[in-house]
Amino acid sequence: RPRRLGGGGGRDEIDVRRITSLMASSKKHRWFASQISHMFSASRETAEYVYATPRAALTSPTLLIKEALKTVTREIARLDVTALDRLETAMRLSGVGTKTIVRKNNEAPAFKRRTSSPLLESRINPHAHSFLLKEIALERVRREEKKRASERALLEELIEKKYDQKDAACALELTRSAGTGLLSSFRAENLLQASYARYRPKDLLEKFDSVDYPIDLVAKYQRHAFYTESTLRAIAYDAEHKIGPAEAGAKVAEIVARETHERWETSRKRRQLICSILEAQGLKQKLIQIMYEYEVD
Repeated sequence: RPRRLGGGGGRDEIDVRRITSLMASSKKHRWFASQISHMFSASRETAEYVYATPRAALTSPTLLIKEALKTVTREIARLDVTALDRLETAMRLSGVGTKTIVRKNNEAPAFKRRTSSPLLESRINPHAHSFLLKEIALERVRREEKKRASERALLEELIEKKYDQKDAACALELTRSAGTGLLSSFRAENLLQASYARYRPKDLLEKFDSVDYPIDLVAKYQRHAFYTESTLRAIAYDAEHKIGPAEAGAKVAEIVARETHERWETSRKRRQLICSILEAQGLKQKLIQIMYEYEVD
């Protein structure tokens, strides 16, 4: 139902719904209209107490402070893990609000308040430290919830690809990034295919024996070889040379990189030869077609 602010009636009484609808269609006053709409999110008593008139929405101290604090929250959310840790450490080491025991000879212990460093205090008021620590804690909770949701989605993705749930969960955990702590369905899928013959594509079954390997052992090779075929090659290489998972994986990765480079170099020379022939014959249009549309085998 229509709500009117102003209280006394007469000319000072304002139909908020009418003003809101008019301002919502005006580009110049959309922000103003959104603040008017903000009144309805609170209780009637709170809205009428804070906003005596719609104009007060622009100058309300509580609204201005609320928007300013949102800026702080957004800046904290933009920090990466390292920066967030540094900020939290600076807040905690400043020791504002904490006390240390100071003893003088045999006198009774006295308490002395520690203060923050002058540089930190010049940037962040000590009284704001507790607020920042609370916002940092909330940001960590938000990130952890987002991380868990992402991990559930990755597990569901592997299950949809017909991988066993228990196998998929184990592979995701074994391939968790040591640096960021993030999971990868791509790494997990490569590990599963290298570990269990039932998950391998037909072309890999033709190249390698249909033998299952302990998944935790295969993970040691995969950390260096990465892809399914490279990991299986690393296992075979280690079985022959007995140099260990890390060295075998690194060696196979080096071999694969060299083979890939040689393959691309051969392709580049062939393409260069064809292009030079077409240029000599004046077939520029055919050259463009080969360069941008087709892969020269």
